[in-house]
Amino acid sequence: MLSNDPYGNRAETDRFRQEATKYLSDESDINTLVSVFKHVRIYSMIIEMNTNLSHKSHVKGIIYDSLNSIVAILNKRERYLHLNLRSMIEHIARIALNKTYSGGDFDGTVRRRDFDYLKSNRRNENWNYLHNVYINACHYVHFSPQANINTSATFFAVACKRLPFIAKESYS
Repeated sequence: MLSNDPYGNRAETDRFRQEATKYLSDESDINTLVSVFKHVRIYSMIIEMNTNLSHKSHVKGIIYDSLNSIVAILNKRERYLHLNLRSMIEHIARIALNKTYSGGDFDGTVRRRDFDYLKSNRRNENWNYLHNVYINACHYVHFSPQANINTSATFFAVACKRLPFIAKESYS
């Protein structure tokens, strides 16, 4: 059965690897992203094959944020990577807290007290680490001084950081 590749995972992974090599040269980085991509494909299959899965919309959100994180890495868009990391952690927290959307404005909102609850009541799930990653991502997304963002960067300095195909010589 594995040699038949009935769901196209091998072919899709090969296509992804080829695309990743256009952006990255380090084989270890490529392999890491391929591994993440494989996990996302598996999660997508699980979602599609299990109609009764709890928190399906949150898992779909994690899948979407994971794919966007890969795109942000390939395009060297650090701020978008942090935004997607933050969103993934919020989805994981919603699942852990069993939050569901009922039509209210703040039904799915994850607050500091939610993280405090998870850290104190689910110590074996490493919520301290996830909350710290969440806080760091928030610093970056909300332009906090703790993020150490270069606020005096020029357009071309930002463009070169984000767009690897713009050579420094083109604006010197």
